[in-house]
Amino acid sequence: MNLDHLERRFTDISYFRPEEWHWDFDDGTTYDGQHPGVHEFPGPGEYYVCLTVSNEFAEHTWCDWVVIDSLPTSVREITTESDFRLYPNPGTGEFTIELDDPLSTSSNLTVIDMLGREVHREVVSSGMDEIQLSLSGLPSGRYAVVLRNGEVVLRGSLILLE
Repeated sequence: MNLDHLERRFTDISYFRPEEWHWDFDDGTTYDGQHPGVHEFPGPGEYYVCLTVSNEFAEHTWCDWVVIDSLPTSVREITTESDFRLYPNPGTGEFTIELDDPLSTSSNLTVIDMLGREVHREVVSSGMDEIQLSLSGLPSGRYAVVLRNGEVVLRGSLILLE
């Protein structure tokens, strides 16, 4: 089957006999059911798709990034590891994100816990090359940090200590 470049096929392969399924495609749409089949995303981008399954004993959420590319005429490297530094890591709540180049436009900074829940979001002004991130009040653990600036998406992770 040939899928359109905006489409991806999803299926559940859970192993602990779920009774309920909830899919969140990170594009404003959701699906309640085991197999949503083919989902069409609204356009190119990166989507953090989550599946939450549950039964009478437990609930579990699994999330992963889905990249929907436009049809490229060439391939170019958008980011490198040196574009994004986060310190101190591990840290106790106050972090600094340092960028090699100032942001060309305002950007969205998102922090996601390991259950796939967005726990922090802020808009960062253009021109910034250093961002102060305060996560005091959040529980200890590992978090994903995502900075979206137009086509450029920078990802990192941090460990928050008590």
